[in-house]
Amino acid sequence: MPLAYRDWVPEGWDGQGDVVLFVHGSSAHSELYAVLGEGLMRRHVYARLIDVRGHGLSVCRAAGECGAPESAPREIVDDGVYYPGRIGDSHDRHQITRDLSLHLTDLHARFPQARFHLSGHSSGGGAVSRFVEHNGWGLLESVILLSPFNHASQPQNHLQSYECGRIEGSPYAQVHMGALGDALRGNLHRYVLYFNKGEPYVDALDTLSNTWTTTQGMQVDDVDRFHVAFTGPVLWVAAEQDALLDLEASRREFERFPGGGAFVTVRETSHIGLSWSDAVAGLMVDWLSQPEQVESILSP
Repeated sequence: MPLAYRDWVPEGWDGQGDVVLFVHGSSAHSELYAVLGEGLMRRHVYARLIDVRGHGLSVCRAAGECGAPESAPREIVDDGVYYPGRIGDSHDRHQITRDLSLHLTDLHARFPQARFHLSGHSSGGGAVSRFVEHNGWGLLESVILLSPFNHASQPQNHLQSYECGRIEGSPYAQVHMGALGDALRGNLHRYVLYFNKGEPYVDALDTLSNTWTTTQGMQVDDVDRFHVAFTGPVLWVAAEQDALLDLEASRREFERFPGGGAFVTVRETSHIGLSWSDAVAGLMVDWLSQPEQVESILSP
């Protein structure tokens, strides 16, 4: 199945600069991050913003009917059946990681002299962390995490009960416990995670339901050991007004990375606001060009 992406190509690009491969958050798609893509491009950084499998344009109209993904309906039929490109689903919990490897391989083949950086927002940051956990540093110069969801100890993520029929989570993201139980018993392609995006946040290409495989694929595998894989520098960007992730818990996670880097708090900004900010794009470019100066630029 074709995997959709948007490349933001700087004027005069000769393949020898910085390339950022960026992963969107749960329910979202690459078009929603156009401000970041344009901001990176304008500052002479090549940016590829992908649509994760089962999201945005990386979907099929129906089983066996891949093609013209822009016409794919967003309705969910929770029958537990997998087919390539099914909305909100992936073949297994490692599918998204394999897809990221395909993108990196493609970019490296196109631009073998470039410097590669992997970045993600929210659950996209979790997918990036999972990639590093399983694949190591490899071609990467650095990793950039924007308010990443990569650790279950975040206080907002505690599930209070596994009782069937219950719904747990936040007003924005909810786990249906009965479906989760069915998935844990082997029906892996059940939809278990549902998103509630009201105006003005909802978009026609949003994927508002994720299966167990995709939910697992956008967070780290071993929440107690994944840190050791981060042997290179990391820029962790946190939002001061993040209603989903705890700021100090995030800072403690960053401090466990052996490769070091910078932890930056962006003031008067929300979890979603990071993805709409040209200033964040500028911060990312500052990190690529002068990483030793970033912490002193924006940190409180």
